[in-house]
Amino acid sequence: MALQRGEGAAVDRQDMRVSDAERQEVAERLRTALGEGRLELDEYDQRVQSAYQAKTYRDLVPLTADLPDVPMPMPPVQARVREQQRSAHPNRTVALLSVVFVFIGLSVLLSVASGGVLVPFWPLFIFGFWGLARSGRYGRR
Repeated sequence: MALQRGEGAAVDRQDMRVSDAERQEVAERLRTALGEGRLELDEYDQRVQSAYQAKTYRDLVPLTADLPDVPMPMPPVQARVREQQRSAHPNRTVALLSVVFVFIGLSVLLSVASGGVLVPFWPLFIFGFWGLARSGRYGRR
């Protein structure tokens, strides 16, 4: 694509100068590709240096030509495996409540066995704080 400049001189888009924002965008795409394992660290370093030194689109475009435009979605097999792993773990709340009810039952049995003296429910305090910490709602913002 040739653009007209000034006195009839044609300027190819590849020879137009790039902006700092465009250099930064290419560097971000390269950083994403590194995180996805598409580039090795030394290749990433070379490409980022070239991106920040690029003056025209001709210098910038080849740096990402062999990379996909958007991250590739997870293959269906991996998605199914991840879903199976999630469903294999029981709900933490149900597990916590089960343990708490077992301790309450034991406390009641000990109270009845000791002639009606109420055994302190100290496990409830421990499990209460443990449940708050495990739920992720306490102490996190």
